[in-house]
Amino acid sequence: MRRSVNTCQEIQAGNSEKTVIKNASLRFTGGNATVDEGQAAEVVNAIKASFCG
Repeated sequence: MRRSVNTCQEIQAGNSEKTVIKNASLRFTGGNATVDEGQAAEVVNAIKASFCG
């Protein structure tokens, strides 16, 4: 949840799409999960559509 909140805050702050995606990739990577920038773009779109609206 916190990762989504942080991503939403970046979007609302007006950060560039490229920066938000790069940071989401870093933010959601960890443990056994690796999120590349393509996957991060999908995560960002999902956050925009449902969580950050």
